[in-house]
Amino acid sequence: NAAEDERVRTRKIAQTETDLSRAKEQVDPLKDQIAKHLRDYQDVEPSVNQNKETREGTEKQLYAVQQKVRAMQAESGEGKQALAVFGSKCTALHAVGYSMNPGCVPIFLVSPFYA
Repeated sequence: NAAEDERVRTRKIAQTETDLSRAKEQVDPLKDQIAKHLRDYQDVEPSVNQNKETREGTEKQLYAVQQKVRAMQAESGEGKQALAVFGSKCTALHAVGYSMNPGCVPIFLVSPFYA
């Protein structure tokens, strides 16, 4: 019995060592991939955070302008007189934009590219 127990224990030890060596072979490439992905993430993270802050700031500015335009519209019958403050073409542009998407402030009213 003692000899049989020793053989079983020896087989289990040999099998465990084989399994451990196989697992190490599988883990090493994964460690390399994880390290590579971590480096890539650390390279990209600052620009992603900067872009996120820029987007959030732009969204806040857009919201403020939209609120201002809505307030001007509420002041004087659809705001045609109030929007005229921005120039003679603004009222016409607003009408075109509003007809395309009612309830939404057209982007050309808030974008410096359309000024």
